[in-house]
Amino acid sequence: KLSYKDHLQSYINLAKKHPDSRYLITYLSLNLFRFETRSDVEKVYENFSNRLKNSKWAKRIERYLSDDFKNIQLINLDSKNVEALVQDSLKYNLLIFSASWCGPCIEEMPLLKELHTQLKGRINFTTISMDYETKVKAFQDLLGKNKIGWRTLYAFKDLGRVTDLFSVQSIPLTILVYPDGRMERMDVRDEANQKKLSSLTL
Repeated sequence: KLSYKDHLQSYINLAKKHPDSRYLITYLSLNLFRFETRSDVEKVYENFSNRLKNSKWAKRIERYLSDDFKNIQLINLDSKNVEALVQDSLKYNLLIFSASWCGPCIEEMPLLKELHTQLKGRINFTTISMDYETKVKAFQDLLGKNKIGWRTLYAFKDLGRVTDLFSVQSIPLTILVYPDGRMERMDVRDEANQKKLSSLTL
């Protein structure tokens, strides 16, 4: 029955006591979204040894802690082209990680359509399908059924890299990319985040 703060302090103490523990750093890398803030993740991470900070788990944690956006390319099945996630870096870009099997993603679509109508011209929307290749058709049918009119890219050829690069531990995941290259993970179902999006100006 420990509080969140007590759990966090316990984890920090464990990392201080066992700075070379592969178990502890692996657990941290796989449970990033259980922490309330990225600052809390950093409080644990900073206690690990330099040897562990060169590991693959550390790199995943560092990517999660970083605000720097990597503009990779994925396939657009409508245009048949490989395209950058952000095509116009002078605008705000909202990246929506979704999938056909994800109930909350489907429930979120009407809200995203409303936001797209409100913010059109100010924020570019791009959906990234996290479906396996066998489920791509199901996702395309879902987009058609919900009349999603913005661009969709498909990660089925590179799911592992996309998952790792953007710390996609659960979906729906939405990332706002700023014109200066920073990125911010946000839940668009949160009213405070909706207001934040509405207030953005170039």
